[in-house]
Amino acid sequence: MSESNRHTLTVTESNVQLTLLSGPVGATGAAGPNTITSATSSDSTGNISLSNLNTATLTTTGTATIGGVATLSAAATIAGAATLSGGVAITGDTTIASGSLSIGNTGAGNIGRILIGDGASGNGNLQIFHNGTDSYIDDAGAGDLNIRGSARVNLQKYSGETFVSCLEDSSVTLYYDNVVKLTTTASGVNVSGVIQHSVYTVATLTAAIGPSFIAAGMRAFVSDSANTLATRHGQTVAGGGANFVPVFYDGTNWIVG
Repeated sequence: MSESNRHTLTVTESNVQLTLLSGPVGATGAAGPNTITSATSSDSTGNISLSNLNTATLTTTGTATIGGVATLSAAATIAGAATLSGGVAITGDTTIASGSLSIGNTGAGNIGRILIGDGASGNGNLQIFHNGTDSYIDDAGAGDLNIRGSARVNLQKYSGETFVSCLEDSSVTLYYDNVVKLTTTASGVNVSGVIQHSVYTVATLTAAIGPSFIAAGMRAFVSDSANTLATRHGQTVAGGGANFVPVFYDGTNWIVG
């Protein structure tokens, strides 16, 4: 076939008609560019099944069923449903104008994952998936997992109940049963309700908190002080009694006060 020739090949079977526009062969006899200009189904279903597809542009107004691997290097427009039983390799941008993207949503045991890599390792360090019981956002990479918003970031139940609310250049608010319990401020924190804390004995105070965590200025409560707050204020706490007193660590000893 010469460089200037083009021809149309029509293949008709019981239910499929393909119109193939073929380009010229290459200099060494290799096949030239081949384009399917029309593909119709005579059974009125509008469904065309392709076992393998490699194309720069795909446009379909019906259902696209691809049993092999679909490689799309440019634009793909699918107005109907697309069923891909092999794989999809996309090197350009993908736009879903409307509708839903369903992954592993066809029945029990179908667990689909969204894998996002760095473009080099291809190992999908960031994964979003549902295992049939729970939903996960997994970051297995070496860096941080950052969740960012333009002004406010809220952690909520799907029904809208708020657990945590973070406001830009302002407060972080914690909720209990959708009621504010703690809010950070420029000077510290505001707490709504009762603060519950652990109570120690004098003998176990240091070990219970952990020696590596204790620092000067740390405060606690003991339940077995030998003296009351009034009688031993400012002195090292002594155990063996039944008095509930506050204490603080001065860098060496626990002091009543």
